[in-house]
Amino acid sequence: MKKILLILIIILAAGSIFFMTRQADISPSQNTPPATNSVNAPGNKNQPPASNTGNDVSGKTLDISDKGLTTLTAEFFNDNPGTVILDVSDNKLTGALPAEIRKMTGLKAVRASHNQLTGIPAEIGQLSQLQELDFSYNQINTYPNEIANLKNNLQVFKLTGNTFTAGQIAELRALLPETTIEF
Repeated sequence: MKKILLILIIILAAGSIFFMTRQADISPSQNTPPATNSVNAPGNKNQPPASNTGNDVSGKTLDISDKGLTTLTAEFFNDNPGTVILDVSDNKLTGALPAEIRKMTGLKAVRASHNQLTGIPAEIGQLSQLQELDFSYNQINTYPNEIANLKNNLQVFKLTGNTFTAGQIAELRALLPETTIEF
């Protein structure tokens, strides 16, 4: 009986890993992610970033939104190279995304809205190709100075539903003058 239970647990774990790491390609002509079973908030994650440079966000998508996740491990970031769009929205993530996000060097969009995040990792500033950051509807009230490293490519920075002051938003606008900051 214990062997059968162990086999069932292994099968369930393998199935969960498969669904959590499911990846789909986005057709460049389509310019929007494929439909998912995730809950979409108004103006949220299934929208392409506003483009003020003519660049689009297309490529390999890792959509693990609305899975009830509370943490992401370092291995998660190591095991998903080539990801262009990372969508971890609508989970129960807390703290900040792990520093290992820096290993996903091809990221153009990070969608982490509707979680319980309290910070943005400084390593996000190492992702020089980022065009879209969505940390809306979390519990964030500060940003890392390294965010200024994104000034050349970041088109949209969504912070709606967090507790930033008007002074902090003004500072962000000075650091990211070409970026649309939604708050």
